[in-house]
Amino acid sequence: IPAVAYAADAGLGASFLGWVYALNLGTRLVPNVLVTRLGVKSELFMMACVFLGYAVSFAHPSAKWAFLLAAACSGMGFVRACLTLHTQIAFGGEAHAQQLAWVSKYSGAARNFGTISALVVPAALYRSCGWQGVCAGGL
Repeated sequence: IPAVAYAADAGLGASFLGWVYALNLGTRLVPNVLVTRLGVKSELFMMACVFLGYAVSFAHPSAKWAFLLAAACSGMGFVRACLTLHTQIAFGGEAHAQQLAWVSKYSGAARNFGTISALVVPAALYRSCGWQGVCAGGL
């Protein structure tokens, strides 16, 4: 939501924003492959990429290249495979059906809360602090 508002405020066209979203979606493949191949140890690298993207975009809020870098780096933080991996680690390998049902219930609630927060908090930060506020919130 703030990316669209930022692009509009910065006078960036819809085609540029299309590239931003394509870059973000394209890089989401990388962390899923990494976590599947390397496991938990790949997460620190992925979160460092996310941090780097927001830090650079914070330092250069009006640079197009920084916005593109932030889009690519934030895609590195999108890891669905980690949900399964953490469940397996928490329960020592294969989880039983009852444990998976319990984890799924609370994981779903946490994802819903995260989704609502991801829609509301960055928009509020953008409205009150601009793009640098969104980047600071990401950091």
